[in-house]
Amino acid sequence: MAAADALAGESAHGTLRGLLLAPVSRSRLVLVKAVGVLAVAVAAVAAVALLGIVTGLVLVGPSGTAHGMLTLSGTEVGPGSALLRVSLAAAWTVGQLAAVGAVALAVSSTTEHPLVVLAAVLGGLIVFGVLSAIPALDWLQPLLLPTGWFAITDVLRDPLPLDGLASSSLRAACYLLIGLALTLARTITREA
Repeated sequence: MAAADALAGESAHGTLRGLLLAPVSRSRLVLVKAVGVLAVAVAAVAAVALLGIVTGLVLVGPSGTAHGMLTLSGTEVGPGSALLRVSLAAAWTVGQLAAVGAVALAVSSTTEHPLVVLAAVLGGLIVFGVLSAIPALDWLQPLLLPTGWFAITDVLRDPLPLDGLASSSLRAACYLLIGLALTLARTITREA
């Protein structure tokens, strides 16, 4: 929502024209909008992670004598390792949301309607999910952003496999760079 409103919302309200005419470079405008989208993603992920930790402690309580986290492998990790794993999951999630936000910023730079951005990005994610479920299109899966989203469960395994998290993070970084590059290109060439 923040990415949809970043440029398309400004354009719909007529304030983008003033920003484009201001004596500030357009690349700085894109940077500020991207940082705003990232701030919303970090705040949302931090709230969910903190709420998840508190809810887990209240409902399940500290497990075992070490007060750690029970993994999917059946082993228990200590509280420090458990907190590190939750932090890793949160950081990974922020990276994935940043990639989606960058794509949404790119779409937002081409339209004046924030709802069009929401529909396009959510529709794209749904189409990516459907395409990744079709076995005949296995060759396409390494290019689709949501393909690696199930790697988040790897933080609950012991030992911690990092290959799925790393490959999905690399894919998200590519989407992030492409989305920001398209946003910058469109904003620079846009008429005030």
